[in-house]
Amino acid sequence: PRVRQLARDFATEARRRRLTISEDASGQPLGEFDHESTDCRAGGYDGPAVPATVEGRPATVTVHRGSALYCTFTNAPVIHPSIEVVKDGDERAYPGGPVSFRFAVTNTGDTSLSDVTVTDDRCAPVTGPIEGDDNERLAPFETWTFACSSRIPLEHGVADENPIRDVVTVTARDRLGGLVTSTDDHAVRVLHPAIAIEKTGPASATVGVPLGYILTVTNPGDVPFAAQDVAVTDPRCEAPPAGPSTGGDPTPRSLDPGDAWTYTCTVQTATLPVGPLVNTAAVSARDPNGRDARA
Repeated sequence: PRVRQLARDFATEARRRRLTISEDASGQPLGEFDHESTDCRAGGYDGPAVPATVEGRPATVTVHRGSALYCTFTNAPVIHPSIEVVKDGDERAYPGGPVSFRFAVTNTGDTSLSDVTVTDDRCAPVTGPIEGDDNERLAPFETWTFACSSRIPLEHGVADENPIRDVVTVTARDRLGGLVTSTDDHAVRVLHPAIAIEKTGPASATVGVPLGYILTVTNPGDVPFAAQDVAVTDPRCEAPPAGPSTGGDPTPRSLDPGDAWTYTCTVQTATLPVGPLVNTAAVSARDPNGRDARA
């Protein structure tokens, strides 16, 4: 608290809840203060105390004709504590994959803060500050950086919460013990690249008669595949499967989630022995981030 002695008209000084002191003895600005207490004494600072009360903050005192009062006002600085946290990190991830976050904590008020604590409802432990701290007090306009890493659950599926949104909370205390807090959230989109193939054809055939197959490729995931990144193979076919036939697909250059494309191929039977013919088709694809899917 600041102490200021006044020997002037008490009524004009003490009946305001908030006192603005323009400068101290050295001429430095002191800013704005709240009136905290008043001590008035008659006949000098060492004279007898004169009763003064503070009710609702304005101070009142009885002044008798011809008396001289010397009043000391004690004023508490008016502070405006404030804090802000901004969360940043990975925007995409895969089931079982890592995700990393950074939290920028800034003192947006006009007084130093201590006991700065950062927690995340889906990531622990939060470490730091890893940047900006040199005296364990967060000064006005200073920024500290914290960090946290975790993993997406391996069993996360297409139907699960997506994106995964988590919230960071920062708390701190000002020099008067008051609590300030701030929150921010961040969303991570979990990608599930997946592809499937179904092969259909005749159940039987005569040796020497070509067998025709239809290969239906679908995207049961949530990530599109560019047409040039989809490859269909069948080792028994006389040539690479022809296609794709995209039908009425409005985006024929991309195998989007839910799309179904068809390919065709032929197996020659003239040189095959009589008996069961087993052949397996395969499909592979690569998503825009380079992650492969196979079936």
